[in-house]
Amino acid sequence: PEDILGKDSERNIAMDNNYIYLPTAGGAKVRAISLAEGHAVTELSVEGIAGGTHVTSGARVLDNGNATILLVHNLAIGNADGTAKLKVYAYDAVDAKPRVVLEYTVPNGSRLGDKMTTTGNWTNGELLFFDYTNAAERKFYSFKISNGVVEATATIYSLADVVSGNSIAGVYKFNDTEYAWGGTATQVRVFSYANGVFTRTYTGDSAKYTAPAHDLSFFNINEESYMASLTLRNSFQDATLRLTSLPAATLAESLDAADTTKDKVFGLGCEEGTEVTANPKDGNGTGGLALRTINGKLHIAAFASSIGVVLFTVE
Repeated sequence: PEDILGKDSERNIAMDNNYIYLPTAGGAKVRAISLAEGHAVTELSVEGIAGGTHVTSGARVLDNGNATILLVHNLAIGNADGTAKLKVYAYDAVDAKPRVVLEYTVPNGSRLGDKMTTTGNWTNGELLFFDYTNAAERKFYSFKISNGVVEATATIYSLADVVSGNSIAGVYKFNDTEYAWGGTATQVRVFSYANGVFTRTYTGDSAKYTAPAHDLSFFNINEESYMASLTLRNSFQDATLRLTSLPAATLAESLDAADTTKDKVFGLGCEEGTEVTANPKDGNGTGGLALRTINGKLHIAAFASSIGVVLFTVE
């Protein structure tokens, strides 16, 4: 809805059992949309949230036992004097005040926080940030989580020449030995992982896969495996949730073998059609997905900047 979404202001999404969360990149603001009442919007406290090019850039939800933790982060661009800080804040409840769980000095020339991805949970997990900035060697930063404490020091991994040019992108864990990369600048890539080294094993075929492709997510249902992604075409005005079947044993083999003409495709937009042609449109190719199983059913919240949010149930 127009009263929630501004042009390019919201770029990322998160979801728990009760709310969809939308941070506003243009300022310190985080809103929660009730799953029970779609137009019931709550503004979360932003007390103590400050700093960054985008003060509230993105969000993720991690399980914490029988509860959840909402994590909200900023976007920070490193500078020569070392004052740019990547910050992550935690909310224990929708009516709680945020607390700082990570403050990290961004290296000069790097840009972290366009998107945060996660693995695991609040007891044993990880926060991942891909460096947006063009460089000969592309990198992402990993912050380990142990018993609700985020390590202050990053482990930095190389993805070699995964992409040329700046890219709003994320790194997504498929299993312990395979990861995917997806973003605004080029098609999906797959990497094998062993002993701290990432090796590219698949480069997305431009005839099959499109960019931008955000929040690559993996799930099994009815004994079949799928990759979900938020894709944008038609100058970022045609936003879709795409479900790609994964027919092989590995992710690299599956994406190579997949017949994407048979993807299950669901448009975001008004009831009259899937393409959004009115302004304001998404100017940066941003958006995302949040997947969660609630009461035994898989829910997918799909979102594209300036277009809107749609909640799907997968059966």
